[in-house]
Amino acid sequence: MREHQSQPAFRDLLRLSPSELQAILADLRLNDGLTESDERRVHERNSYNEDALLLFEVKSKTSSTPFRVKCVDISAGGLGLLHGAFVHTGRPCMITLITHNKSGLRIKGKVARCIHVRRHVHLIGVEFNDTIDESQLARLAAAT
Repeated sequence: MREHQSQPAFRDLLRLSPSELQAILADLRLNDGLTESDERRVHERNSYNEDALLLFEVKSKTSSTPFRVKCVDISAGGLGLLHGAFVHTGRPCMITLITHNKSGLRIKGKVARCIHVRRHVHLIGVEFNDTIDESQLARLAAAT
């Protein structure tokens, strides 16, 4: 059941039930080939989909619309997330990671890849403009 808000501060294009979300995350773990080869990765990926809320703001010439997305994994150099729409590579973005205890982190980046997963769901890889340090990663993991 979805919660109703009078005027949400973000758009949720994923519109997935918890069971649909879990099925997609399980498929992604089983078929890691949906993301590009790990040989190109500079930073180790860490699973990061434990009850975190992300806001994905796609910057356009006229406005910046925040979207609710679901994180899949994170590293010092970027993160993977599920979004309910296609996003062009190279597009600048701002990610706000917010955990249940209100701890958070805003990170500037750009869309490095966008892969269709199923139906309207896309796996988006975001490359951070600046790497985040291990203490910030540990703080986020501890806060979920």
